Amino acid sequence: MYSEKTAAKIDDEVNKIMTEQYKKTLELLRENTESLNEVAKVLLEEETIDGERFLQCLDDVKKQLNAENNNE
Repeated sequence: MYSEKTAAKIDDEVNKIMTEQYKKTLELLRENTESLNEVAKVLLEEETIDGERFLQCLDDVKKQLNAENNNE
């Protein structure tokens, strides 16, 4: 196998990668909250959606955000 020192280095690197990816995930979720909420709302109403409907939800949110930004 490998030494405890090598194992510790591997553990440190894995922890670093996991922490970085966790932060990126949180950032993506925060940036896309409106889209996620819209998809969740549609799923509650329709229970299932296909890829086309999913993309439509995202497009609807994008249009709404653009309209809000243009009104400011």
